[in-house]
Amino acid sequence: MAENDEGDVEYEFREDIYVEDVGLTWVTSSWDLPRGLSPEDAERYLPKGGPVEFWLGLAELAVESFDRSHARQLGQDVRRLSESALPDEAIRTVWLGATHGCFDPAEHGMDARTWLRRIEDAWLAAVCRIDPAFVPPPPRPVTERALRQAVLEAIHPVANDLPVCRERLDELSGEIARIAGLLAGGSGDADQAITAFNAMTGHAYGALDFAEYEGSRSLEEFAREAARPARPPVADITRRELAEIVRRLREGSLESDYYLRLLEANVSHPRVGDLVFSPPDGLRDVSEEEIVGEAVQYRPIAL
Repeated sequence: MAENDEGDVEYEFREDIYVEDVGLTWVTSSWDLPRGLSPEDAERYLPKGGPVEFWLGLAELAVESFDRSHARQLGQDVRRLSESALPDEAIRTVWLGATHGCFDPAEHGMDARTWLRRIEDAWLAAVCRIDPAFVPPPPRPVTERALRQAVLEAIHPVANDLPVCRERLDELSGEIARIAGLLAGGSGDADQAITAFNAMTGHAYGALDFAEYEGSRSLEEFAREAARPARPPVADITRRELAEIVRRLREGSLESDYYLRLLEANVSHPRVGDLVFSPPDGLRDVSEEEIVGEAVQYRPIAL
């Protein structure tokens, strides 16, 4: 911030070519900053109001450091969530996942929507210091496929903890039962119905998933899985990253279901879970890297 010759304040914004979204994603990406400080530095640099003021300060920083055309995304993100039909617990779960559990509004006497309103108030106050006449526009729906997919990617670690509404479960259960009936009757419409179901859910189910699901799970369990985000392959995933996934599976991570789906989506071995949990004699007590080596070198037998 600087003054010109006439005494008016000019704001110098940081235009970071790597920052495209200065919304809630940008704010929550700073979850580990307090953890990286020594007690002395924390005392020196963190606000006296503790973690609440730290997070609210990030909302102000988004406005003060970036052009408002970037920073207004924060207000849009907050209002989309706070005005949505999502249960308060669902919003809190997503927040905890995005911040790796470092800050829980409930521990500071706030539900999730109250916390979002605090963030919006801090953001709006910072904007109005620059433009007193600013009125936040109503939230616009997210229609960009890439942005919607980015949100799904961000919530994967907590996807299994998010509640699924009864209407959605009933809808998916009915469709699963319908497809199973089409397959049982040999209908030629089954393939088209499966394709439509996969397009609706983002999964890649095949005919056997519908025809034989009763042997391993209930209809509602199948529907609940379909309601969760699918785990797409990760471009350019490295062996080191795959080994870290195997390590977390071996340690019995609370997110083991997520990590197993992640592993299955990124290696060609059809029974990679068996390599981790029930390895053959030659792979017992070997390193995570050796398990990954076995998984990635697998090639289907050509018929």
